[in-house]
Amino acid sequence: MQIKKEYTFNRNKIHLIALLVSIPVLALTVAPYMIYHKDSLSMVDEYFSRAKESYHGFYKVFYCSLPFLVLIISIFVHEFLHGICFAFSGKNRFNSVKFGIDLKSFAFYAHCKDSITKKQAVIASLMPAIVLGFFPLLYAYLFSNPWWWLFGLVSTVGGVGDFIYCYHLITKTKSGDVIMDHPEKMGFMVVAGD
Repeated sequence: MQIKKEYTFNRNKIHLIALLVSIPVLALTVAPYMIYHKDSLSMVDEYFSRAKESYHGFYKVFYCSLPFLVLIISIFVHEFLHGICFAFSGKNRFNSVKFGIDLKSFAFYAHCKDSITKKQAVIASLMPAIVLGFFPLLYAYLFSNPWWWLFGLVSTVGGVGDFIYCYHLITKTKSGDVIMDHPEKMGFMVVAGD
């Protein structure tokens, strides 16, 4: 398979961009939520009041660790959603998907070993942001739930690397291009196309 073009990204730069992007994202989502749903924040106060009032150590630990547990599980779900999209796109289905962790940057990843179309790559890169970011944010705004709002916000900011990947897919490749995940770096290769 001939590599026509390679696009790779520096994880440290993506982490910095995520930090910088989180500021306007927070501003754009916090202000409207506070204006329209400020009464729902009593749910958060009630949650932490229960944690403080718990007499048993188990419940205190449970209340304090539950948000972090949800965050950790959402990281695995995020990568699993990439993997499902890759499995339906790759010719070898789930055999074409590899999950792992980059120990240098402590980044979890899903990698597709097969080549896929540009459209499939875009869908795979955006799926976690839609399922874990957009839908929870929409639910939070519609039903005034600060927990879903926070979850959606964190998931959206956590998907900045996927947005950068998708941006490059859309702007740097042609519609008929065939894409392959880079086997060693964060990025992709154009392996066939127009």
